[in-house]
Amino acid sequence: MSVGFADKDEDYYVSQNYIVDESPMGKVYYPATGAMQTGDIGVRYEVKPWISAFYVDGLRALPALRLGMGTKSPKYFVELLSNIYPKAFDEYKANKNAEMFFMNANDWFLVQASDTLLRMYIGFVENVWREGNGKMLGVAEQILRSLASDSRGRVFLEEGITEEFAKSDFLKKIV
Repeated sequence: MSVGFADKDEDYYVSQNYIVDESPMGKVYYPATGAMQTGDIGVRYEVKPWISAFYVDGLRALPALRLGMGTKSPKYFVELLSNIYPKAFDEYKANKNAEMFFMNANDWFLVQASDTLLRMYIGFVENVWREGNGKMLGVAEQILRSLASDSRGRVFLEEGITEEFAKSDFLKKIV
């Protein structure tokens, strides 16, 4: 979940349907819907050579429900994937074939990516299912078949998806 500084008083956030909780660093405001408490809520500040940032522990954003066919195109997902797969833009521009691009990226995640990146990729694939247009649903199906047939991919797939996705007819027909 993202972190920001509150610029209004507590009454304002409560009126906007936020829950207020205390942490060692101060008050934490989070939406009453769309977030799930997973433990003690805390805010921590980390300094790393490449970034200094605040992080929230004990809260997790709930994924949006899939209500029908999504509208997001391959280009949208290339931008999203570039956050965890730096070669995304260059590779996509080189061949313009969405299916081939996403399958090449999938192979990289299965063979070369760290466990953390593979977990993030599983979340990305779920977003493709949740928000993708018809073309991207086909891509999601290909990726999921590949993940399910790979021993490492299957482990991460089984532990990394949300309950809604696990129960979906889409996933049941693939795995």
